[in-house]
Amino acid sequence: MSTSQQDLKHAQRQQMRSRRRAISPTARVVLEERWLANALSSGWFYPTQKLAAYLACGSELNLQRFISLALARGILVYLPRVVGQQPLDFCRFQGQALQTGAFGIAQPNGPAVAFDAIDIILVPLLAIDMRGRRLGQGGGYYDRTLAHASAALRVGVAFDEQCLQSLPNEAFDQPMDALITPSGVQVFTQNHRAANRFPVPGLANRP
Repeated sequence: MSTSQQDLKHAQRQQMRSRRRAISPTARVVLEERWLANALSSGWFYPTQKLAAYLACGSELNLQRFISLALARGILVYLPRVVGQQPLDFCRFQGQALQTGAFGIAQPNGPAVAFDAIDIILVPLLAIDMRGRRLGQGGGYYDRTLAHASAALRVGVAFDEQCLQSLPNEAFDQPMDALITPSGVQVFTQNHRAANRFPVPGLANRP
């Protein structure tokens, strides 16, 4: 990556963190309820599905209610575990106590699920553009992970304030197949994955 690209991404990360932190607690409650409604009405989640989710860090959109409902509906939920600079492990979560892991984020113990067994991954992000290109925190954990989990559907999770018209793209950047925000859902049909890898009922027919 060139110095100019690094500088651009650094500036965008600073800007998007500030934009996300600016969402008030009152507004956040309303927006996260709208996100939940959109996720549940999408038809993308179903019993016995292996779903990799995440626990919110800082000002990320909180998935706790969604995770609780997913467990109640018989969805098999997995949460990320950081192991050095390797791709993330995804370990089964059934409501058990978690331990504090890297970056102060709670994470489960236990065996990791095989990447090729995961059906769908909910991916946190700082920004996303209209082609599904994602800007992460900069550690590269999800890019490394998604490169291995090639069969899983990748769904970005964001507030609408995090959506941009365009983002810089590097060879190692892993695009999203779809996006859920408080205002709706979007499939990035211009991505070859989005055109060919939709195992979830109803997804291929969405606009």
